[in-house]
Amino acid sequence: MTKKNYERDYFAEAHQLLKQQSYRAYIQNLLPGGKWQGAEWIVKNPTRNDTTAGSFSVNGNSGKWADFAIGKSGNDLIGLTSYIKGISLLEACCFIGVKVACGGQNV
Repeated sequence: MTKKNYERDYFAEAHQLLKQQSYRAYIQNLLPGGKWQGAEWIVKNPTRNDTTAGSFSVNGNSGKWADFAIGKSGNDLIGLTSYIKGISLLEACCFIGVKVACGGQNV
């Protein structure tokens, strides 16, 4: 057997789990206290002293996110999880796996 047989694509697995659960449900669990405005989840940024919601949002259809107040943005929920939790992208994939497997419970 080659090394290739033992490799896993954690990023593909995390994306698949998120699609199965629904982006919107995951976003609401990761970032509670926001509100939907169309496809955008508007919420305070928990990584900084954000006093009002408005400049930080996540698209519930694509997973793209941005904090316009500080110029940070990303293209998917793995990157968002990494940013919010202060962990690596690989750790974010593992976090997503555990979070989805536990039914969205706080972990």
